[in-house]
Amino acid sequence: MLIAGKYGARSYAHLSGDPDPESALCDVFAAEECCPTYSPTYTTMAHVHYLMGETGKALDVLANAVKGPYFLDDLFLVNMLIMSQLGFSHRDLRTKEEFDEWMNDVLVNDLESVERMKGVGEAWYTRCEEIRVALP
Repeated sequence: MLIAGKYGARSYAHLSGDPDPESALCDVFAAEECCPTYSPTYTTMAHVHYLMGETGKALDVLANAVKGPYFLDDLFLVNMLIMSQLGFSHRDLRTKEEFDEWMNDVLVNDLESVERMKGVGEAWYTRCEEIRVALP
């Protein structure tokens, strides 16, 4: 895990100053290979894809991570997936009705998203319900 953390830190270093996303991506792939159970690797990988303009790949990385055997109940990754889904769609949900509309888009209307969400664990649905209940 220590080596994966070092690759992750180096990946972020590639993104500061004069950004080099390709090198950053190489480092996060190396981190994943070293330790696939180190969850920050997947948030970093998603961040790099986002910076490269590949929002679909960024969402795929997070969705696949929370589907995998290591992170089914990882609330950090679940929250990152939800925040990314909301952020990439430029949605600011203020009511239960807006939230329900967003959920319908994610799970029914947007075919790419529907495919991405197949097999996402119960933690994602539970966290979404917690967010929904907190809305007016």
